[in-house]
Amino acid sequence: MNLVCAGRSGDQDRDLSTVASGTSAWAIEDALDGALTTTGAEIAEVFLREADGSGVSMAGFRGPFADAFNEITHFEEGQGYPGLVVWQNRPLKVADATDDARFLRRRVKVL
Repeated sequence: MNLVCAGRSGDQDRDLSTVASGTSAWAIEDALDGALTTTGAEIAEVFLREADGSGVSMAGFRGPFADAFNEITHFEEGQGYPGLVVWQNRPLKVADATDDARFLRRRVKVL
């Protein structure tokens, strides 16, 4: 399973409350569409930093196996792939997530 996780931290972080209000929901959908189109992947996720800085939570998902990917929807900074991307402030490329202890969603690993 090849995975690429990319994101930004710092001033580029977005508060989940703006997405929940619906004013930025279209941006999440556009980001998911763009990720799928650009990469040719069949699955895309968007994570946003919590307003209180307590990690990142899934704000959008597109693709099959939603139940498996929803096994964990919140990651603390440095935890799991989304948390590592935020903590290191750089993309993460992984050749095989099935044997990577940093990938925490067990149900996804067995797909």
